[in-house]
Amino acid sequence: DALIFESGQKAIIGWNGTEEILILSTDLHASETTMVLEILPLPSNPKTIMKADSKSFTMAHNIVKSHAPRVPLYGLDLRQGGPIEMSIPSSVEITFHEKIGTHDIAVVKPRNVAEFASWIGNFLKNKNITQEASLQKFETIIRNYIFNGFNYFVLDIIELSTKQQSVEPIFYQFETSSLYYPLKISSMASGETKITLFLLTREAIDELYCFPFRYAYYGS
Repeated sequence: DALIFESGQKAIIGWNGTEEILILSTDLHASETTMVLEILPLPSNPKTIMKADSKSFTMAHNIVKSHAPRVPLYGLDLRQGGPIEMSIPSSVEITFHEKIGTHDIAVVKPRNVAEFASWIGNFLKNKNITQEASLQKFETIIRNYIFNGFNYFVLDIIELSTKQQSVEPIFYQFETSSLYYPLKISSMASGETKITLFLLTREAIDELYCFPFRYAYYGS
């Protein structure tokens, strides 16, 4: 019955047109100490999942700051415009499972929402977590992800307290034909969430596709 609050998300995204690197960290706290299961949809099976250095965000900030012009900044507000128990009976494909720092991460490929929900229940029982996890309010969004070809889901179990904390970042590498960030499922968090993305791409990002973000840049 604990309430989960995600006050912030920050990510560094590098995309070369066919492959993306996503370094992701979230700022979380709960109304009481509890275990939390986070779900991250991905467009393909990740090639690499590993712990990232939290200094990455400081370095990204310093890179931007070092190129800052000594003139007022201009912004465009687009708001205007260890192996898993394989005895679990399921046809859900498990492609990854590993303990990384405070994270217990698994990557699965379900065929549908009902199958996914059943597998999650068994997965949590294997972790000695007796509380049932309901996907009811996520059902429509998860079904939409699967329908649109986002067939892989990262499941991440972490422990939260009432004190806000930045969860140590995780590095993901996966193939994708477009720059990707999971905004739809992020919208299910309680309260307001501030999302900051640092993008590295070969070409400039079309501002029309940045909604609802505010597109920040330096101008002369």
